[in-house]
Amino acid sequence: MNAVQVIQDKFKAVGLSVDAIYEIEEGEILICISWGDWKHEHLYCDKVMQGLNYQKVQEVVTEDNGSDCYSSEHTYTKVQ
Repeated sequence: MNAVQVIQDKFKAVGLSVDAIYEIEEGEILICISWGDWKHEHLYCDKVMQGLNYQKVQEVVTEDNGSDCYSSEHTYTKVQ
C-alpha cells in the first residue's frame, strides 16, 4: 500500500475530510484543505499526520477571509 492510500485510510477512519493528498516525492506529502476550520481540520490534520510519523515542514495559506476557516496546503516529511 502506498503512502497516499495509508493516509487516506487513516483520515477516513478518524472522520477527517481533505480535498487532496499528493505524494510530491518519496517521503514528502502535500495535503490541500479548502475552507477548513483551524482546529477541526487544519490542526487535526497535523495531529493525525504526526501519529503517522510525518512532520509538517510548511503550510501555505491559499485563501483567507479573517474567520476561523481558511484554505491552505500542508507539506509534511516522513520522520525516520
